Amino acid sequence: MKPRAFITLLVSTVIPCAAGAEAVFRCLENGRMVFTDTATGLSCQRLDLKVYQPDSGEITRQQDQLDAWKDRRDEEVSRILDREAAARTQRQQVESRALGRSRVRDEMSSGHPPSRRNRHQAGHGTKAPSPEPTMPAPDMIGPRD
Repeated sequence: MKPRAFITLLVSTVIPCAAGAEAVFRCLENGRMVFTDTATGLSCQRLDLKVYQPDSGEITRQQDQLDAWKDRRDEEVSRILDREAAARTQRQQVESRALGRSRVRDEMSSGHPPSRRNRHQAGHGTKAPSPEPTMPAPDMIGPRD
């Protein structure tokens, strides 16, 4: 094992365990820095670790704030998803209407008679064809808050 990896492993396992202990020592052993809860030689230095323990009232306040934030975030995400679904539905409706008209135009330009169900769309019926739909501007699609 590489010395640097060993130190990292040792620090990541010993210091959290020793944080609740009375003392933590930093020692040099064979050129390696070692952290332990007992002094192993003359090169050891005692480290002062200050571990903050919040009171139960502070923990409760933080948890309440987190819960309130999660509720607001859930409402916001739900509102965004609803707006996106409405915009997607509106876009699909516009696209399907536009595609329906373009199919009729393709049939007319190809020289093949349209099928019986599309005659009123192709202008062969008694009604005049309806004007072309206009596409709304992108910023006009969907409700805005």
